Amino acid sequence: MSGQATMAADRTSRRVPEVMVRITGRQHGGGHVMANFAYISRLGHGSDEELGLETSEGVMLRDGRDMQILATDWHSFEMDGDARRKGATSISMILSMPTGTDPERLKAAALDFAREEFANRSWVAGLHVDR
Repeated sequence: MSGQATMAADRTSRRVPEVMVRITGRQHGGGHVMANFAYISRLGHGSDEELGLETSEGVMLRDGRDMQILATDWHSFEMDGDARRKGATSISMILSMPTGTDPERLKAAALDFAREEFANRSWVAGLHVDR
């Protein structure tokens, strides 16, 4: 058995929770990106329900205007001259762990994952805690 397989078997035997990563959609254009930001952040659901979005630069976006500016920036980058991108402006994904996982540990792990896997890209992250 390989080293990775041995480590995976060890984690399984100790019942270490595994994270599930799922691609949930692809957004095309600034308007679609903004709609996704609003969905993730629960924008418009009232201040007690709304969530901030943390950017790859460590900035917390809490209002629709700031989200709109970022969505426009992403769209402008996509449409920029000779570097015009093909495909989605952004891709959304969910990282989830079993019920009972400490939300702050999940958030820290998700942000570490994003910083490592998307080091040369812009991204936002929001934490949803099921109640």
